[in-house]
Amino acid sequence: MSKTLSISLFIALFTGANLFGQENDKLIKYREKVDQAAANTAKIQEMIAACEEDIREGTSLSKSSGKERKAQIKEEKRLTKSHNKSVSNMTKNMSKMDREDRDEAKIELKNMKEEYKVERKKLATSIRENTKLQKKGDSQAAKGKANLKKNKQKLKDAKAREKMAVNKLKEAEKRYSSD
Repeated sequence: MSKTLSISLFIALFTGANLFGQENDKLIKYREKVDQAAANTAKIQEMIAACEEDIREGTSLSKSSGKERKAQIKEEKRLTKSHNKSVSNMTKNMSKMDREDRDEAKIELKNMKEEYKVERKKLATSIRENTKLQKKGDSQAAKGKANLKKNKQKLKDAKAREKMAVNKLKEAEKRYSSD
């Protein structure tokens, strides 16, 4: 009888230890799910920070390129006005000059026109580049805003999943601690 009692006691202890081991494994799995959900939430928060940085960079690029472009357009207008005025004055004065001076003035006028073309071409190229940069900045900011909206929704969902995982862990801890 004592042998049967000791075998029964051994089986009861082994079964209890086995159940405790299973409960412990389940709690570990719940904790892992909570950790995984928290890591996912942190990752999404990093993505949101990156989107906000993209928006800032894009807006800044667009703004600075736009200002530079406006300044260059003003410079181009000023250059054209100045050139036209100089050409007009020189043309008027040429009628009063003798032949030698007129030939020199024509050469000078031709050089002035060439310089004007070169300067205007530089400004036009620069304006085009700044327009491209401005569009690139606008595009980057728009893309950042769209991604930000998506990631905020993902964050909301991830926080809800994290909260559910924490609640399941608490329920499991209560359930297994009351046994």
